[in-house]
Amino acid sequence: LSEDNVRDLQEILGVERERMTILHNAVPAHFRPPGPAARSLARRQLEISDDCFAVMHVGTVEPRKNVDAILEAMALLRDESVIFLKVGNAFTPAQEARIGALGI
Repeated sequence: LSEDNVRDLQEILGVERERMTILHNAVPAHFRPPGPAARSLARRQLEISDDCFAVMHVGTVEPRKNVDAILEAMALLRDESVIFLKVGNAFTPAQEARIGALGI
């Protein structure tokens, strides 16, 4: 709840303030971008050069995730210093075939 929500619930519904907790809109530190040292370490561990741009996909490969569009984009960027990191479910057989067809 925000401070405004608490105030509204008190005024409109008569809810006691002690029964409510305000949650602030802040992202916990572990969700914030890492600092330069952590990024550098990750690049070394993954063997990604500093002049390379990395695109990362985390999650499933369901159609709603539009992995095919990412694969098409990677094919267009093949001559650039761009790599694709996939974390999560494996590609589907159809996506594997598309990767082969695109030569990426």
